[in-house]
Amino acid sequence: MHSHHSQHSLQLASEELHQLKLLVQAHRTPQAIARRAQLIELSHIHPDWSTKQIARILNRHESWVRKWRRRWNETHSLKDAPRSGAPRRFSSEVRAQVTALACSLPRSHGIPLSRWSRVELARHTAQTPSMPTLSASTIGRWLTAERVRPWRYHSWQHIQKPEEFLHRRGAVNLMAALSVADGLVYGQCSMRKRFVDFRTFLETIVVAEAKQRGIQTIALILDNGTTHASKQLPQWAKELNARSDGKLTMQLYWLPTNASWLDQIEIWFSLLQRDLLQPNHFTSLDELEQAILAFIAHYNQTAKPLKWSYTVEQLEHKLATRLSGGAKPKDGRVA
Repeated sequence: MHSHHSQHSLQLASEELHQLKLLVQAHRTPQAIARRAQLIELSHIHPDWSTKQIARILNRHESWVRKWRRRWNETHSLKDAPRSGAPRRFSSEVRAQVTALACSLPRSHGIPLSRWSRVELARHTAQTPSMPTLSASTIGRWLTAERVRPWRYHSWQHIQKPEEFLHRRGAVNLMAALSVADGLVYGQCSMRKRFVDFRTFLETIVVAEAKQRGIQTIALILDNGTTHASKQLPQWAKELNARSDGKLTMQLYWLPTNASWLDQIEIWFSLLQRDLLQPNHFTSLDELEQAILAFIAHYNQTAKPLKWSYTVEQLEHKLATRLSGGAKPKDGRVA
C-alpha cells in the first residue's frame, strides 16, 4: 500500500532541524513561534502525513497548516509578515532614548525614586522638551521587546562593599497622614517614636494644614499603634477642640485590632517602600530624611484619591460567612 505524500512535505538541512528543535523545547520561545516550529519539524519527519493529520495532531485548522508550510517554503521564516497600516509614529532614536533612560537611575535625573516604573518614565519624558509625549503602555511595549524591566528589584543587582552593607547608621521614624478626599500625603520625620512625636506631627502638620485650607472637621482614622496612645490622644483632641472655639473639631476613629490594612495610608506606605526604600542605599539619616520628604513632594504632584477594589458588599459577605461559623463554598453548602 503506497503512502500519499503531503503536497507540502518539507526537507530540512540538519542545522535547520536542530534550530527548530531548540525553538520547540525552549521555555522562552513565544507560543506562536513554537507551534510553527513544531509544524515544520513534523512535516520534515513525517513527509507522508497529510495536512489533515498534522492539523489534528497540533489541534490547529488545516488552513493554518497550509499557510505556514507555504510561508516556510517561501521565506524560511516563522515570523509574522510585516503588517500594513499607519507608519511608525516614533523614530528609532526616540525608542533608544527611552530605553537608555530606563537603564539609568532616576536620581541622576533629579527624580526621588529608587527605580523607574512605566508611568514615571512616561511622566518624565512628557516633561522633557526634546521628547514627544508617550503613553506608559507604549513605553511598556518597547521595554518588553528589549527585555528591560527597571521596576523589578533583585538584591544581587545592587552590590555594595561589605563594610558599607553591614554598617547600620540608625533609623528614621516617619509620621504620615493621607487626605482621603484628594490623595495628598503629609509627612514628618523624627528620631524617636513616641506619642509626643506623633502629637507634634498632628499640631505642626495636620492641624496647621487644616486651618490653612479652611477645614472645620478633621476625621482621624487610626490603627492601634503605640504612638497613637489610645488614652492620651483622646484627651489631647478634647483639649484641642476646646481651644478652637468651634472653629476646628478633631474626631477620632479607631480601627479594629490587627486591621491596620483598612487604613489607606498603608497603601501609600507600600508605595514608599517599593519606589524609594528598596534598595535602601543611604549614606546618612539626613540623606534618608531628605529623600523621604522629596518623595512625598514628588508623589503629591500627581496625587489622586485612592479607590478601594474591595467593595463593602464583599466585606459584609466575608464577615457574615465568618460569623455563621463556617466557610461557604461556591455551591452554597456550609463547609
